[in-house]
Amino acid sequence: MAHFSRPKMAQKFTTVDIINKLKKRVAITYSRFIAKGITIEVNDQSLEPFPLEVRYDENFKPARHTEEYKGVTIDIICGISPGMEKRTAYEVGRRGWNLFCNNRLILVDDQSETTGWTGKDGMLPKYHQIFNEFSGFVFLSSNDPANLPLNTSKTALLTSSHLYVYVLDKMVSAAKPVTKYLSQKYQPQKSESDAIDKNIQTTAKKEKDTSNVPIEKLERDTKFVAPKRRLIKQATITYKKPKSLVDKVKDHMGVSSNKEVGSDTFDFYVDFEDIG
Repeated sequence: MAHFSRPKMAQKFTTVDIINKLKKRVAITYSRFIAKGITIEVNDQSLEPFPLEVRYDENFKPARHTEEYKGVTIDIICGISPGMEKRTAYEVGRRGWNLFCNNRLILVDDQSETTGWTGKDGMLPKYHQIFNEFSGFVFLSSNDPANLPLNTSKTALLTSSHLYVYVLDKMVSAAKPVTKYLSQKYQPQKSESDAIDKNIQTTAKKEKDTSNVPIEKLERDTKFVAPKRRLIKQATITYKKPKSLVDKVKDHMGVSSNKEVGSDTFDFYVDFEDIG
């Protein structure tokens, strides 16, 4: 096969890809240290700190909870992630929870039961693509590292610790209004990943004037704010047409499902007849 004909070239691209991923991971892991002036280089290139941001404008305001608890400063921030036009393209540090201990990243993009996505009563729902716009940051800091919920090597979270159980409860409380908003926003399309992606892209085009704010500039002890969703009653349309003709329409429209054919042709008729 052709891709085996230039092994050195293939190896080069693979190496470049690995290095780029390494740069992104290091940049977010040590973003707070880099922002404070510490220089970290990869292949003689100094890394810029990963921008820790959330969406903040006239429509959206993130939640923030701060407190001191048993020698640990707790700072929890969550809301809608920035860069909505890129939501369908995965970007590290933009989905789920990112947890730092003494400014070092311990969990990145966590969407597991570790950070409350259990689907159980009192917790967050099971993670689903409809929550891809959720972005959360947790900062735990202490003058005594022994107070932090870390394992003995200080490389992983000790989820069984009393402190983390306490922090997790605060994370879930702060996040629930965000997940509720996103669930209501995309619930009609929950079973269709492509429909969700399409909706996010369409929304992004309509919301180009959004603002992202570095988390350090956010007010303390605030609640999540988002536009109230206007509920529109939905109706289901069902009809049958010859499969061969439907397949031709799908090919012509560049879509992959019969539902898209029905939905798009309906939208075309509404636009053509100027109904609405």
